[in-house]
Amino acid sequence: MHYQQPWWEYYKQWNDAVSRTGMLLCEGKLDVDTLVIHNISSAWVRFNCRDYQGIQFYNDEMLKTIAKLERKHINFHLGDEIMLERHGRVEGNELVIGEMRYKKVIVPAHAVLFDNTESLLAEFKDKGGLILAPEELAANEIVDNGNITYTKRIFDGFIMHYFVNSTMTNQFANINCGGKMLVQETGDLADFYGEYDFAPMSSLIVIDDGKPHAIKPAAVCKKELDLTGEWCIKDSTPNSLTLDKCTYWFDGELQQENGYILNVAQRAYELGRPVDVKCEFTVKADYVPGKLSLACETPEIFDIKVNGKTVDKTEHGYFRDSAFRLLDVSGLFTKGENKITLETHFEQSPEVYENMKNAKVFESEKNKLTYDMEIETLYLVGDFGVRLDGKFEKIQNDAYFFDGGFVMEKPAQAVQLHRLDLQGFPFFSGKMTVKKNIVSEGEPTVIKFDKRGVNAIHVKVNGKDIKTLIYTPFELDITKYLIKGENEVELTFVNNLRNLLGPHHHRGGELYAVAPSSFFYEPCIWTDYREGPYTEKYCFVETSLI
Repeated sequence: MHYQQPWWEYYKQWNDAVSRTGMLLCEGKLDVDTLVIHNISSAWVRFNCRDYQGIQFYNDEMLKTIAKLERKHINFHLGDEIMLERHGRVEGNELVIGEMRYKKVIVPAHAVLFDNTESLLAEFKDKGGLILAPEELAANEIVDNGNITYTKRIFDGFIMHYFVNSTMTNQFANINCGGKMLVQETGDLADFYGEYDFAPMSSLIVIDDGKPHAIKPAAVCKKELDLTGEWCIKDSTPNSLTLDKCTYWFDGELQQENGYILNVAQRAYELGRPVDVKCEFTVKADYVPGKLSLACETPEIFDIKVNGKTVDKTEHGYFRDSAFRLLDVSGLFTKGENKITLETHFEQSPEVYENMKNAKVFESEKNKLTYDMEIETLYLVGDFGVRLDGKFEKIQNDAYFFDGGFVMEKPAQAVQLHRLDLQGFPFFSGKMTVKKNIVSEGEPTVIKFDKRGVNAIHVKVNGKDIKTLIYTPFELDITKYLIKGENEVELTFVNNLRNLLGPHHHRGGELYAVAPSSFFYEPCIWTDYREGPYTEKYCFVETSLI
């Protein structure tokens, strides 16, 4: 195992696919004849700095209008009144803005409109233009499922229809266009049969060149490969243990035992003066690997010791990000309880202290605030397992709270594909390759994954690379790669940084959107000086392939 494996290589296909779709959407010609006048001017005149009730109604009405059009699969643009004033005109029965020509206009609930907007709309209506409510527009019958979002682009020789399942559930749809679909990972075309089963949050590109749907072949019953049981770990990027709680002192005076690491610097900042800081992290170990590293941001500002022995601050690479610099601590840890201490003279420039004071009043000062020194989480990196000693509580979004402690233990040599996070890898971030011999009778076979916390899975059968799965559905027909009898199946999966970096202590559990306030606890500039939604428990997401 080594520390600089290019584990991100499996994202390349995903990035290429995203870029390919984005280019098609950007380069194709638009076909939009409906304009929705945005009611932002009503929000301007109703806003009063004390509450949002005056503008909430207009926001809700705008969202309702958009939702109705999307369920009818009507492509539309939002019209800004300032742009209308600068560039809008009426030509015949069309409202023209730049290169776009609109035959239908929708005006959601509003309190006011610009005088220019009212004049344009009056002229548009007088010349035969249509001003309608969303209910008056006929639905586009291109797809029969209202939960599928739709747009299209026109190219020379074909039309691209783009469908997206914007829900968290499977959606089946009949689609009335095109005989080909774009394989987004490769850019190849495949036959399209006029129907599609959308996985949650998945998309489909149908290419319509005037030819009819392909005839769907008769369904073949395929056996699902059994992925249960133990898989041997063939290779893996190093495991990790996140250290985000410590006991700390200011000028020799104890501040908090087993406190959250981000509180340390925040309390020091609030002093408004230099202070000597000492942080002590405790690590329990039933096993110590021969090679062990400590990842630390700005190690040069600290005196670092492990069990009283000074750590050589010669760096030997980085871990996951160039800011997380690796120090060799091999031979400094022992079985039992270990102490990592960081000491520093913590001081900010007068400008930082002044900016912090001003940031309490002015948003612009907050936006430009930077620190001369920070105290952040540490990470142990090496070939070890991490045991969770404590209680578990399952929560939504494939996540759970853990209340307890962590113990370094001997690394696993084999794992099951369900809940790898509970098999020594709660903080794991990177790439792991596992393999297993599986017996086949030669029947048609498909491999299916019910993955959670995993971004990409590469499948290899009998030494042959088959495919990297990066989109739902995560399944693959492997019939032609199997032989009758014993087969070696090798899986390489890549997960992400979620369990390594968190946020680990938000009461909301697994968040689908985060900000600086998601990580902080005590009142500070990043929480608008309100207490954050903190819990001593740790939140992890499940890491599973099945």
